[in-house]
Amino acid sequence: MSINKNIRISLNKLLFLRNMIIEVKVKPNSRKQEIEKLSDKEYKVNLTKKAEDNKANIELLKLLKRYFNSEVKFIHGLKSKNKIIEVKCK
Repeated sequence: MSINKNIRISLNKLLFLRNMIIEVKVKPNSRKQEIEKLSDKEYKVNLTKKAEDNKANIELLKLLKRYFNSEVKFIHGLKSKNKIIEVKCK
């Protein structure tokens, strides 16, 4: 393996470590907002907004942004209760 290839692999590992991927199970139309950590990579989130017109998704992103104090974005599951979210680590 060449030195350039080793450097490229190391950089990819560093970029991967900078962001965290989490699985989130969402319960929209709940009485109160709540985040429950099930494991390091799994969370259950109760949202007050209904799952109409992306209202619950917007609420989820805002809530997770405050919880992690970091930028978050959807990877998968915009129309599902089970979502995969990327949290950008600082």
